[in-house]
Amino acid sequence: MYQEYYNFSREPFRLSPEHGFAYSHKGYTKARAYMDYAYMQAEGFVMITGRPGTGKTTLIDALVNDMSREPVRIANLVCTQLQADDLIKMVAYEFGIPVSVVEKGELLQMLTSRLKTWYRDGRRALLIVDEAQDLSVSAMEELRLLTNLQLDSRPLLQIF
Repeated sequence: MYQEYYNFSREPFRLSPEHGFAYSHKGYTKARAYMDYAYMQAEGFVMITGRPGTGKTTLIDALVNDMSREPVRIANLVCTQLQADDLIKMVAYEFGIPVSVVEKGELLQMLTSRLKTWYRDGRRALLIVDEAQDLSVSAMEELRLLTNLQLDSRPLLQIF
């Protein structure tokens, strides 16, 4: 009913976030500037916090949309209630590595090799973990360890 009254072409009040309807309040704008800066500076690990409904997921969607022309491979994890080993498999899968590999060491080696290839080709890798508060402590430690993957003193993987 309100859609017709206000002549909306799309529904603005959906349950799933849509960056086109983001309200750029002060906190949102500041967080976006921080994320843009962190990306440009190739910071390894970036965390954005906020209360539910403040636009964190919408912010991520806008960031991913704006990076569509950047030389970056983006993996977006939203299913975060995972154990540490499953998290590594999800990261590998999202970056196009077959997860039929059973051994964690081999999987990490394949992931490292892929990230190094992208780095040498001038591409970057960005892992976005939405709802990271649901990660177990061991899974969070696995994420932190992924930031140790470096080449030429630069992180091979940025994690937001």
